[in-house]
Amino acid sequence: MLVHEYISVLTTKSKGTFGIRNAISSDAPYICEVFKSIYEWEYLYPKVYNKMKLIEEINEEQNYWFCVDKLNEERVVGVGLLRKESEISIYAGKTVLKKAYQGLGISQLGTECIFSFLSHPRQENILRFDTDVRATNKNSQKFADKVRCIPYGFIPNYNNYADKRNFDPSERMPFSKGKIEPVIMYVSPIRTYWKKRSRNIYFAKNQAILSFYNELKKHTNRLGRDHIHMKQDPSRQLEKFNLKKDYYKSCIKIDGYLKEETIQNLLQNYSNWNVIEWRVPTTQEGLSSQYIALRNNFLVVGYDPGSFIDINTSLENTFVNDTILFCLFPNGIDYDQFNNIKIFKKNQGIVDLVLEKVKNGKMKV
Repeated sequence: MLVHEYISVLTTKSKGTFGIRNAISSDAPYICEVFKSIYEWEYLYPKVYNKMKLIEEINEEQNYWFCVDKLNEERVVGVGLLRKESEISIYAGKTVLKKAYQGLGISQLGTECIFSFLSHPRQENILRFDTDVRATNKNSQKFADKVRCIPYGFIPNYNNYADKRNFDPSERMPFSKGKIEPVIMYVSPIRTYWKKRSRNIYFAKNQAILSFYNELKKHTNRLGRDHIHMKQDPSRQLEKFNLKKDYYKSCIKIDGYLKEETIQNLLQNYSNWNVIEWRVPTTQEGLSSQYIALRNNFLVVGYDPGSFIDINTSLENTFVNDTILFCLFPNGIDYDQFNNIKIFKKNQGIVDLVLEKVKNGKMKV
C-alpha cells in the first residue's frame, strides 16, 4: 500500500477506516477494476477500462480525479471525477463505489473532496456545482438532497449502457443502442451565485415552461423576487450557440440562440441520435429560440437557474441567466426505461411534468 496524503478520513462502525485523496497515474488499473465491479463492461464510456486512456484523463488539466482507499487494507474502493465545465461551473460524475462499501456514509468523503477542490485559488469564479443522477438510484438522489442540491430537470434517453469497447466514434455515427435510462439533473449554488443571477426572466407564452419554473420555486425561495415577462414571438431571430456531440451517449447538447433555418438543418443532420438537448436562455434575445423550440416539438424537461453566461462577456461585468431545458428524441423514447425508476419524493413533481407529456406516446408540447 502506497503512502498518500488524504484530504479527509472516515471511520465506520463495521468496515474500518477510509480515506479520500487525489488520484495518481498508478491508480489507473485499480480504477478500472472498480468500474468493472459495478458495470462489468457496460459503463457509459469505455475509456474507464483502458489504463492508458485513464492515465491521460487523470493528468488532464481540467479534470480532478479522486480515489477512496480502505486504509491499510485495500487500494481504491471508490472513485469519482470533478471537471471544470465552464468559467462558472464544475461537474461531478463517474462516481462509483464497490458494493461491499455502499451504505456506510462514505459519500461524506466526496463532499469534503469538493470543498477541497473549490478552495483552490484557480476555482474562485466557480458559482455552481452540477451533477446528474440515475433515476433508478434513489439513494444517490437522497444524498444529492442531503448536500442541498436543487433538482431542476428530468431527461429521458440520457444514459446509454452497453459494451462499447469496439465502438469507434471517429466514424461519426452515435452509439444509439444499449440500456437506456433517464436522469435527474441537479445544481448546487456556490458563493455569490444568487447575487450574480439575473432576476429579469423572459418567457414564451407557454404553460409547460411556466409549470417547470413554478415547480423549481418549490425547491428554493430565491425565485420569489423575479420579474417575469411573458412575451409574444418576436420577429427578430438571433444566432449564437455552442454545440457538443457525445457519440457514446448519442446526445447532442446545444447552448444558446438558434435561427429557425439552423435548427431545421440540425434536426435533419442528427436524425439518428437519442437526445438533442437545447438550453435556451431566458433573456429577451432568447424569446425567439424558445418559440422555435416549441414549434419544432421540443419537450420542456427542466428549468436551470443561473446557468448561462455569454461566451464573449466577462463574468465581472454581467449577470448569469437562467435556461430552459428543451429536448427532442429523434429515435423516439424507449418507454421501458421508466419501469425501474425509483424517485425520491422531492423529485416527483419534476418527473411527473415530463412523464405527463411522454406517456402514451404524446410528445407534443
